[in-house]
Amino acid sequence: MSSSSLPSPTSLKCFVCGHKIHSTVCSSCACIHTSKKSIIDDKDRDEYEIVDNKLVCLGHSKEFCEFCTRCKTLCCKTCSSQLHSKCTKYLLPIDVAASEIHKELLSHKIDLEDFKSRIVKCMLNISDMKQLKDNQKDDVEKAYNDIFDMIVKAIESKKQQLLQIVRSDSDNIKSVKDLELKCNRELKYISEQMDLIDNSLEGQENKEIFFNRYSKCNVSRDLKTVLQEIENIMSDTSVYQLSQKKSKVFDLLLLELVSKLCPSEVYCDESNETIKEQLLSLVTYLKPQRIFKFSTNTEDERVSKKYLNDMVVFNDGCIVLTDSFNNKLKLFSCSGHLISECILEYWPFGVCIWDDDMFVVSLPNVRKICFIKHLCPMSVSHYIVTKWSYYCLTKVDNCHLVCTHCLTSKVDIVRVNNNSLTLIRTIEPDILGEIANSVCYVAITPAGDIVISDHLNDCIVCYGLDGSHKFTIKYIGKYPLDGPAGVCVDDRFIYLSEMGQSRILRLTFSGTLSGVLVPKERNLIRPKAISIGPKRTIAISNFTRQQSFIQVFQI
Repeated sequence: MSSSSLPSPTSLKCFVCGHKIHSTVCSSCACIHTSKKSIIDDKDRDEYEIVDNKLVCLGHSKEFCEFCTRCKTLCCKTCSSQLHSKCTKYLLPIDVAASEIHKELLSHKIDLEDFKSRIVKCMLNISDMKQLKDNQKDDVEKAYNDIFDMIVKAIESKKQQLLQIVRSDSDNIKSVKDLELKCNRELKYISEQMDLIDNSLEGQENKEIFFNRYSKCNVSRDLKTVLQEIENIMSDTSVYQLSQKKSKVFDLLLLELVSKLCPSEVYCDESNETIKEQLLSLVTYLKPQRIFKFSTNTEDERVSKKYLNDMVVFNDGCIVLTDSFNNKLKLFSCSGHLISECILEYWPFGVCIWDDDMFVVSLPNVRKICFIKHLCPMSVSHYIVTKWSYYCLTKVDNCHLVCTHCLTSKVDIVRVNNNSLTLIRTIEPDILGEIANSVCYVAITPAGDIVISDHLNDCIVCYGLDGSHKFTIKYIGKYPLDGPAGVCVDDRFIYLSEMGQSRILRLTFSGTLSGVLVPKERNLIRPKAISIGPKRTIAISNFTRQQSFIQVFQI
């Protein structure tokens, strides 16, 4: 074969090691060191052949005597001297290379056996865990069955006692029918709740937490004492955490606790409406869940206790707040993103919704109120000059506002005209008695009563639109109010932020405490302004020396 039919030496590469061949080789060697392709007859060839039970190099017809650890291939003497001249330190005798490979295979075999034993051990552990889970499931089912039987027996006993008392009162047939109907309704309700009990280990743990606390309380025949005992149980940390889980078992346990603490004779001494109101307040014990929290100040803005003076939540969930310290109005989305901000020439204070497209802001230092369009960006619609400086304000109806005076305790009810205000009535300081020289937050109840919080004098007062006094609150239970600030209402309750105790209280429209809506344990820090939002949410402003932020809770 002529040398002209072979490719140039520089174009050849070893198909095993990838190195270029820089010397002229015979046709057989060249055939081997191409990509397994013969340059002579374009046919595939093997790299070796077996002669007398020996591996012989196909290119040189010599027996393999060495192994190149770098190229991972067998070599005869010609291959070692010509093709693997750069692999001298990687060449080993065949028997030595075979011994090394054998050791490596044994090591892999040991690793595989160890891995196999670990897999078998894991399978055994999984089997044990499955068996343990089955055993625990049986224990939980047995415990639930025992509790279910106990509750059914208690219900039946209670029903028989009530029926016996009702039958003994033959003079009042209507009362008999009402009590029997109530008993059957309670029995049906509890039966329905029992159907909703989840057979889980968490349910069993919840029951143990609740009844451990219940076993420490005193059984009493007085309904007020019973309610106080239950309120004490609610204040316990473990029971509070249980209530936060919104467990279906929780309401059922509370009903059972009421029936055990309050014997049947107590129900006969109270009116049906009173019992219904008290039990409804207990069974519907609110368990607020925080939806999100967001900061309202940027790094370049100053922060002080005046930072969030007032705020309001629109029906679409957007939050508008006033920043008197930086002379700004800020509009946040329902998820806490800053949509728009407006820098004002004068510092704003109070804010309230006027209609779907506009809100009202008070400017006390220039005796004006400003109507601002609820758009992005926010824009001023018009100003109205006022006779007095107003701090907080709230809307009564489509044409009336209630405004608190700056640095006095007066409260004005005004009619809003096109470009002026008409005074309807002023609630004077001598009518309010102890309230004087304080910034007051106001809210309007569904019945049209004005609820006023006085932060300086630590009290809450309520007046009708005609100026008639409704109630005054200075104490919650036996403890005085500690820094009441923001106040808002919905169709059921009055909500009050207490800065000193860092919590949100819930009051009835008659002024009695209905419970703590958001306790201090929910990471409130000196809550100030509050506002009710859509889908039963409440927004709460908080502030520290370094930061101001808003938390939104689902109630």
